[in-house]
Amino acid sequence: MLYLIYGSDQQKRKQQYEKILSDLSRTMNTGAPLRMDASSFDQAVIEEYARGTKLFSGTSVFIIDAVIKNEEIFSFLSKLLPACVASDSAFIFLEEKVNKDVIEKFKKAKVVILEEAVQRADKKMAFNIFTLADAFGSRDKKNAWVLYERAQIENLSPEEIHGVLFWQVKNILIAKKDGSAGGGGMSPFAYSKAKTFAKNFEVDELERISKNLISISHEAHRGLRDFAVSLEELILTEL
Repeated sequence: MLYLIYGSDQQKRKQQYEKILSDLSRTMNTGAPLRMDASSFDQAVIEEYARGTKLFSGTSVFIIDAVIKNEEIFSFLSKLLPACVASDSAFIFLEEKVNKDVIEKFKKAKVVILEEAVQRADKKMAFNIFTLADAFGSRDKKNAWVLYERAQIENLSPEEIHGVLFWQVKNILIAKKDGSAGGGGMSPFAYSKAKTFAKNFEVDELERISKNLISISHEAHRGLRDFAVSLEELILTEL
């Protein structure tokens, strides 16, 4: 399993990977996460777990922080990322900024785009993916589907779309359960929008959608379902 979380807010990156760890711990025997940065990055260990040749059973989780700007590490990872996607172990990369080349290499990962880092590396794209997130929050099925098709036309990856939808559902769920502005580390603006959208959903619906999104990502990366088709079906059935 491969994840990429990027954005300039370190606290939000931490919240995102802790959410992933929580989700993994409920469904798999993950064990304690191992953290690496550029100075402690161990190519042999990462390759061993990515290729499934580890000596002990059970899923392992690696939190890999700010390594991509290291050319040697990125060159190594470029060849290993497909194995990370297929692995039973989880590799969670945390980065402040990424460029188009990095996004391309991580195209089969679950990508989590933080609110302040949503601008695509390809600046020529005028489409704002958060219009889709807003339509989803508004429970506007027709508009959400139209915007999803637009995202496809603009060649946004399923991982990018999934990341934004998951971010939206998570925010709405926090706002639904939390009564204080800025709950869950959200900005006042994001919280206000999420609180408005929360009126359109019940808690059990949001929890179901969140679990479905997690399942879609995991199964798509294992080749068990079509990522793009599954996201479209979720929009059409849940809204």
